[in-house]
Order: sequence, then structure tokens, then C-alpha cells
Amino acid sequence: MNSEIKIRKFNHSETDAAALHSLINQFDDLPHTIPVHDITTVIYNLDFRKSGIFIAEKDKIIIGFAVITEVLFLGMGRMAELQSILIDKNYRKCGIGRLLLRQCEKWCIEYCYSEVILSSRVQLEGAHQFYEKLGYRKFKQSYYFQKTLFVKDTLYAEKCPPQPFVFNVDVTRSFCDMIARSIPHYYDLLDMICSAVKHFYVSGTGCYELGCSNGNLSERLVHSISDIHLTAVDNSDAMLSACRQRLNTVRSSGSTPGQINILNHDLNLPFKMHNASTAVILLTLQFIKPENRAALIRSVYNGLRDNGALILVEKVSSKEDESIESLYNAGYRHYKRSNGYSELEIDQKNCALDQVLIPFSDAENISLLKQAGFRTITTFYKWFNFSGYIAVKGG
Repeated sequence: MNSEIKIRKFNHSETDAAALHSLINQFDDLPHTIPVHDITTVIYNLDFRKSGIFIAEKDKIIIGFAVITEVLFLGMGRMAELQSILIDKNYRKCGIGRLLLRQCEKWCIEYCYSEVILSSRVQLEGAHQFYEKLGYRKFKQSYYFQKTLFVKDTLYAEKCPPQPFVFNVDVTRSFCDMIARSIPHYYDLLDMICSAVKHFYVSGTGCYELGCSNGNLSERLVHSISDIHLTAVDNSDAMLSACRQRLNTVRSSGSTPGQINILNHDLNLPFKMHNASTAVILLTLQFIKPENRAALIRSVYNGLRDNGALILVEKVSSKEDESIESLYNAGYRHYKRSNGYSELEIDQKNCALDQVLIPFSDAENISLLKQAGFRTITTFYKWFNFSGYIAVKGG
């Protein structure tokens, strides 16, 4: 039968992804059915300079696959790990696993991995015998431990009635996953903002985060600037509760002598800052009513000291050019798909955000900053329909 089998590389097509999805879900002991977009997420995020996926085909039908990837161990160096090898239940014990494993070994030799490791559950004695026949030896028995660090965002995974997006308890629970999979280079962006705030911050003055959500940025700011006087502002009770819990943990550790204030305030209403050298509005202005945005930016300008800075990051539109708007939207949709969101999730989230998140163009945002009086405005972050600006008040 081996002469009828073709081994090839995974070709990144929807057909290949659907076939892998079908094979994976043949396992009876899975805790739940694995959605196809979960599989495509892993594939999209593999570094194929350090990973390989190989397909077994018979008569152009995919009947098996194997995944091999680089792993690094302190004290052991660079090795390759066979992460998966799955064969269609109708074609097992036909030599297909042997062909796939040999192909993985060829990949290891080509990329100079001198050793390959794999793990196999204790009860799979047949698999153990298979590996041993091919020259593998048992060298360790281990337990795997698991801990859930945040709730996965599945808010729009099932069909639901259209409702406006709200920063409620459900959103707060899954916010870490949601934001990381929805904002390009999110954690790099937080580091960039911390660097900018640190550059402009003056000891003894205030730093304001307007729209602090669950405290992702606030926590980083406190760790970046030990003597910071931080005021974190939001109007979502659920988000403020999460932010307060996070910052209380920082307080209790005694790692910062700075001051932290958390305020519940709707930024659509008048707000005054006092003696501030820095302010951050991270993906918040877009949720403020358009008619209230100029007043908020003026209030920030008035509350900043001379040479103080506002760091503003927004999702933006390209109203002046439909072709660019189409490009940006398509790129962003692809980004969310590559991070595991299904078409249904993307469409339902877009519907929920309609008339809730209203993006301005780059020109409109910069105009708001100029009209408020900022003397220097520069773009420090740009990814399709996302922009970040640093605006400095004149001295």
C-alpha cells in the first residue's frame, strides 16, 4: 500500500486545514469538538522556518499528517519535537505513520536538528511499540499540568441576537484574550507607550490613563516608573473592578512607592486633569461620542504642564479613499481570522460595534490635537487601520 501513498508539505489551503480538522476530531477522548478556526490559528502562527507539517495522501484524499517543530531546553539546547502524528482510523497499521515519521526525520536532518523527541500517553502501548521499532527509546515519564490564565473570547462564537457592544462582566472576563487577538502588536504597543510615558514623565507630577479598562497598561506603567502618580479612569464597573484588583496586587507587593488613584467617570462628561506631565488615551476616544471628543482633548491639553505629552492610540477610518478603506478592512479581517476568529464571530462583533465604536480618520484625529493647541504631533504606531500619535504641549 505504501507505493500508493504520497507524502507532501502542508499547502496552507482551506482544503488541507479542513482535512486536518476532520482527522483531529476522530479522537474519542477530546474534551470537545475542535473548531476548524482553532486549527488554522495554530497553523497561521507557526514559524515555518522552525516547523514542518507533512501530509499523507491516497488518491488525493488526505489520510494523515505529522507536525514537527523546534523546541529549546536550557542545558540541552536546540532540538526538534514531534508534536502530532495522526492517521485516519480507516488507514491505520498500513505503514503511513512510518512514512510520515521518516519525512519528519528528513526535515530534522535538513535543518540540522541532531535529536528528535516526542511524548506519548502512558496507556498507548501500541504507539510505544511503534516508536521503539523505529529506533526511539523511552527516557522519561512525566506529568503535564495545566492552569487557565484567562478566559478565551467566545462571546460571538454562536449565533446571537444583535445587541450593542458593552464593556460588561462577560467582556471583562475575556478581555485579555479579546484584545490580544484583536489589536495588532498589542503588547509591543503597550511597551512603546510605557517608553513614551517614561520619557515625558516628570517626577512629582501626574500621569492620567483615560480609559484604563482592566488595567493592562496601568500595571505596566506602575512597574516602569517607580514613583509614578497614576490616575486610571474608566466608567465600566466591571473593568474598574478588574483594574483595581490588578493594581491592588501591585500595591500589596510593595514594589512601587508611587501613588495610584482609580476613578469611575464617563469621559463624555467634563473632566479636569491637574499638574499632569503625561496622559494616555488608548483605544478609548473612538468610544466617546464624536461631538464630545474635542472637549475631552482640550481638557487634556489644559491639564498638561508645558512640554507634557498626550499619547493617543485609535482605530482609524480612511473615509477619503474607499480603496484604502477596503484594503485596511480586508487586512484587519485577515488578521482576526489568523488569530482564530471565525467569520461569524467577526461579523457579529462588527454588528455589535456599529455606532458604538466610531473611528475618525487620521486627518480628523490630528485636527483635534491641533485645534486643542498641541505644537508637535507625530505618529509613532501605524498598522493599516490603527494609528498612535504623540502630541506635545508647547512650552
